[in-house]
Amino acid sequence: MSKGRMRRGALAALIIAALAAATWFVLPAVRISVAERTALAQLGRPYIFGAAGPESFDCSGLTKYAYARAGVELAHNTRAVAGDVRYRTVSEPSDFHRGDLIYFDTVGNSDIDHVGLWLGGNRFVHASSAQGAVVVSDFDEKWKARFVLAKRVV
Repeated sequence: MSKGRMRRGALAALIIAALAAATWFVLPAVRISVAERTALAQLGRPYIFGAAGPESFDCSGLTKYAYARAGVELAHNTRAVAGDVRYRTVSEPSDFHRGDLIYFDTVGNSDIDHVGLWLGGNRFVHASSAQGAVVVSDFDEKWKARFVLAKRVV
């Protein structure tokens, strides 16, 4: 094998390794960004129980729709995704990352019944039955008291 051919082969291997490393670190950020943009593009769309878009949403339908656009398939069931062991559980709000799914017990029966997508800056986007639409909310004392867990799906 000639030296030129060996150099080209080594260069090709280096490029492939660099692309693989870039994909490992960049792809999750790209997926999260796509999911965020998709969810935020739905602001104001009506809340309808069981709806998964694109005209209306319930909370898990919104997160499923947003992450599907980012190439991540989620169940259209709040409890199913919250209990999915494939995804890392985050217990403390101080450990939230952009794109985490945050789960709540909104009726006080110790059961997860609501989900939103963490945006950072102490805010999340969700399909709110109380407000009747997709909205952005502050993670204030009301929501902190109802918080159960978060899942990192990307």
